[in-house]
Amino acid sequence: MWEIPADNPDGRAFAAILILFLAIAAILCLLRVYSRRLHRTALDASDYMCFLALFLDIGLTVIVWGAFAHGYGQDITQFGLDDARFSARIFIAINTIWVGAAVTVRISIILLCVRIFPMRQFRLASWLVIALNVVTFLSIFLASFLICSPIYYAFDKTIPNGR
Repeated sequence: MWEIPADNPDGRAFAAILILFLAIAAILCLLRVYSRRLHRTALDASDYMCFLALFLDIGLTVIVWGAFAHGYGQDITQFGLDDARFSARIFIAINTIWVGAAVTVRISIILLCVRIFPMRQFRLASWLVIALNVVTFLSIFLASFLICSPIYYAFDKTIPNGR
C-alpha cells in the first residue's frame, strides 16, 4: 500500500531516520514514566503534553511515510501528477500536525521548568510563552484551512470560483 519505492533512496533514508527518532522519543517517554514511578510521584501536565507530542509524532511519521511512498524524495522529473495531488492533500495535515507536535513539546518543557523554578515572575513569563505558543498553533491551524476557498482549491485548481 504505502511502500517506499526502491528508486527513492533518499525517501527510504529519510523514513529510516524518522523511525529512528520516533523510537528514541518513545524510549525517552517511557524513561520519563519510569522515573516518575521510581520516585513515586504522580504524572503532571508536562508529562501529558510530552505524551501528546509523542502521539502527534507517530501520526506525523505515518503521514510523511505516505508522502515518501508517493514521490517525496525523488527527482521532480519522476514526480507524477497523482503524486503532486496527493502531496497537496496531505500538506495541510503535515503542516498542522508538525506545528502541534512542536508546540506540545515546547509547552511540556515550559511546564517542567515552572515546576522546577516556582518564582512568581518566572511563572508569569512562562504562562505568557505558553499562550504565545497556543496562539501560534491556532493561527497556523486556521491559516492552513482558510487559505483557499473552498479548501479543495488548494490542490485542485480546476474548481470554478475557487480562490
